[in-house]
Amino acid sequence: MPVALMMMAVALDGPDPKPALAAVETCNREAVATIVRDEPDRRLHFAAAAYAEAQAIAQARVALVTPPSTPATPAVATPAATPAVTSAQLDARQKRLDDAQAVEKSWRELIEELRTDFLAKCMNGKHDVADR
Repeated sequence: MPVALMMMAVALDGPDPKPALAAVETCNREAVATIVRDEPDRRLHFAAAAYAEAQAIAQARVALVTPPSTPATPAVATPAATPAVTSAQLDARQKRLDDAQAVEKSWRELIEELRTDFLAKCMNGKHDVADR
C-alpha cells in the first residue's frame, strides 16, 4: 500500500478530540499550547499525503485512458485488470481521499471552536489548571 494511501487510512479516523476537549474544559494552558503548536506540522503532513494520493489517482486515470505502447519484445502474459475494475478501484480511492479531506475539514473546524472556547473560558481571569 502506498505511503499516501496509508496516511489517508489514518486520516479517516482523524485526531482524537478527547485530549483537546479535556484541555479546554480544565483550562490547561500547557496542553492547549502543545495542541496549537503541533497543529501546523500535523496539517502539513496531512496535506502532503492528500496531495500525493490525489496525484497518484490522477496519474492512474491518465494511464487508464492512454493506450499502452507496443513493446519491442513480447511481454510475459500477466492477468491485467479490466478498465472497468481499475476505474472502480480509482473511484474507491478517490472516495477515501474525499472522506479523509472531509474529516480533516471537520477537525480544523473543531480546533478553531476549541481555541475560541478556550479564550472565552480561560483567558478572562480564570487560572490555568496547573495554577490550581
